[in-house]
Amino acid sequence: MNDTNAVQPDIESLRHQHTEANSNLRHYSGLRFIIFTVYFAVSGGVCSIAFDLIGSKYTGATNVAVVARWTGLLVTFVFFYLEYICEFYLRHFHHAVRHLEDLLGHHVAKRPHPKFRPVYVTWSLYAVAAGFWIYVLVRGS
Repeated sequence: MNDTNAVQPDIESLRHQHTEANSNLRHYSGLRFIIFTVYFAVSGGVCSIAFDLIGSKYTGATNVAVVARWTGLLVTFVFFYLEYICEFYLRHFHHAVRHLEDLLGHHVAKRPHPKFRPVYVTWSLYAVAAGFWIYVLVRGS
């Protein structure tokens, strides 16, 4: 079979795929900021319980504080995992967009990337938060 009979992808189909991939890029990019914002809100609530910043009506307030500290560590790992999944999808869709742009002859997504990616800053903040909760649990007060 020669190349002239090979099935060529429809240009409109490629454009639609390109649009959808870019839409997914925007979605997961925005979702990362929402996840980070919700993480800080939840962490603030957990901190207020863990450090008895709000009064507790329970007689076992010490146990509530310990559970809240473990919850803080668990919440940090859960939100880091969500961040990691978003980054995974962002990389996937970025590669898909670049491939589709090669097929379409566009070159919007081929801009240079910084050596130090911003995601590492976000991941570092989660690492610091996890370290904080581990320190609080080990210290025990």
